[in-house]
Amino acid sequence: MISGFAIGVATTLLALLIFFLVQRFSAAAREDRAELLEQMHENYSRLQTAVSEMLARADEADQESKYLSKVPAELSRRLSKACSELVALGDKVKLIETRLSRKDANGAGRDILRTLGKANQLSTEIKKIRQELGNELSKERQNQ
Repeated sequence: MISGFAIGVATTLLALLIFFLVQRFSAAAREDRAELLEQMHENYSRLQTAVSEMLARADEADQESKYLSKVPAELSRRLSKACSELVALGDKVKLIETRLSRKDANGAGRDILRTLGKANQLSTEIKKIRQELGNELSKERQNQ
């Protein structure tokens, strides 16, 4: 028969082993979370730069449109819509910054992915608009 002392020692050793494993996994989880937050900050910085560059390109497109005597209505509407969506995207970027300051890696990650998708669409649209504006300017110059 096993004595009460042996059961007490085994229980204590098992409790110490469980405590050690929990501490070990908790430390690893904290390190992983810190690394994830660092990556999120890097991605946030890249996103912020991309949005700033897109705002500059949209502003250039707006300036180019002013050189046209008559901007096609559809092109003007698309440019206006793209600018509005860029402003909304900028607001979303500020929201991501708030999530990161609260160390909400999951929410920030979701928002970064959504924002990147929208930024990609807007980048393509602004590029198309600028090409079409360039074509319109060329047509006007040829007609003069």
